[in-house]
Amino acid sequence: MDLLPTVTATIDRYDLLPADANVLVAVSGGADSLTLLDVLRRLAPERGWHLRVATFDHAWRADSADDAAWVTAYALALDLECHAARASEPAADEAGARDQRRAFLDFTADALRPDTRIALGHSADDRVETLLLNLLRGCGLTGLSAMPPRAGRIVRPLIECRRQDIRAYAAERGLPVREDPSNLDARFERNRLRLEVLPRLEALRPGALAALARTALVCHEEHEALDRYAALLLDRLLVTPSPRSLIDDLDVLVMEVGEWLEMPPAERHLVLRALLARWRGHLADVDFQAIATLDHLCAFRHDAGGLRLPKSFGEAVASRWGDRLIFGAVPIYSTWGPRAVNFDGPTELPEVGLKLLVGDAARGCALQARLRPEPDMVLRPRRPGDTIRIDGRGRRKVSDLLLEYGLPAVIRQRVPLMVWDDKVVWVPGGPAAGEFVDEHGLRVGIAARSPLGT
Repeated sequence: MDLLPTVTATIDRYDLLPADANVLVAVSGGADSLTLLDVLRRLAPERGWHLRVATFDHAWRADSADDAAWVTAYALALDLECHAARASEPAADEAGARDQRRAFLDFTADALRPDTRIALGHSADDRVETLLLNLLRGCGLTGLSAMPPRAGRIVRPLIECRRQDIRAYAAERGLPVREDPSNLDARFERNRLRLEVLPRLEALRPGALAALARTALVCHEEHEALDRYAALLLDRLLVTPSPRSLIDDLDVLVMEVGEWLEMPPAERHLVLRALLARWRGHLADVDFQAIATLDHLCAFRHDAGGLRLPKSFGEAVASRWGDRLIFGAVPIYSTWGPRAVNFDGPTELPEVGLKLLVGDAARGCALQARLRPEPDMVLRPRRPGDTIRIDGRGRRKVSDLLLEYGLPAVIRQRVPLMVWDDKVVWVPGGPAAGEFVDEHGLRVGIAARSPLGT
């Protein structure tokens, strides 16, 4: 069984590995990864690829370190550089182990060269297993197009090869395959699916696994087309945060959702997946319930401090205010203030990632005002009941002004108020209080101290 024609066709069809590519090959010692390494070594001289090996010990077994040591020795015997690491503590489940391994591979690839491709030994059978697992937890076309041949820097040259053919190739080539006993451990969901469910499906309908693999391939190709369409929809809805919103320096995305329910549900789900993909770079572990949660927030106003999303979204917060949704990493601001204003230079507010500038230094600030300075002015966060009197508008609640200025609840505590004698003198985003307005007075402005308030 020579897999070279199939693998070569897959690599060329999906542009997995360009000429002279730097390739980090993930090797565990099993048949799939050893076959992957062997095939790429045979093709490398003609393609000019620069191969390196990476192996990760999940520390799930007492003797797992032996496998990593064996892979390292095997790679060195082939005159290949090998990078190895061990988990500081075993992951609680398969998803956690995958995250640990992916973090190690990404770190290693970045240390080599940013354009390094990471080659994984996933087969057509792995793709079918993932498709069924995604289907069982609830998914759309994204989940059905499981394990694409290429996802960013991740490439899967064996993705159109059956596991039985890979094992036949390994045997014919005399590859020293090491069997991992954890692959037979019924505690793992994927193993139960592989050992119990898939054989029954194949017995029920011969050729079922091949048909499911074709289904994943077709879904992947259709999904790519829908991804392009979803990106266009998302670009039409995304807005650039206004400089007056105090969110320019935060790692967030802002989207118009005023007419959200006028979109068909399928389009809404496509947009949300595109939003998450742009935010996270991938959609791993994002299930239908997570999308439904975000869809509900887009459809119905929710402004009670924002919504902390399920872990599948990563560390993100979403908040609906007005006709916009803010989505992303918003720092949790600690209690701070009052802070005395320094009229001779900047007043740093590290707790909220901002600073007050005065005089000429404030000219470039989007949030600025001119006012009459008074000794003992301070900066502090908003308190319940705070009001400010603005010429021509009377006395207004500070909370109402912050809503008017377009600030979602999750970051209103970030806004520093200038206060004198317990009177609010200035709310950044608007003019100074009437009795402190002075067209020739001191210019003050608020600027970001650093990204993400750190």
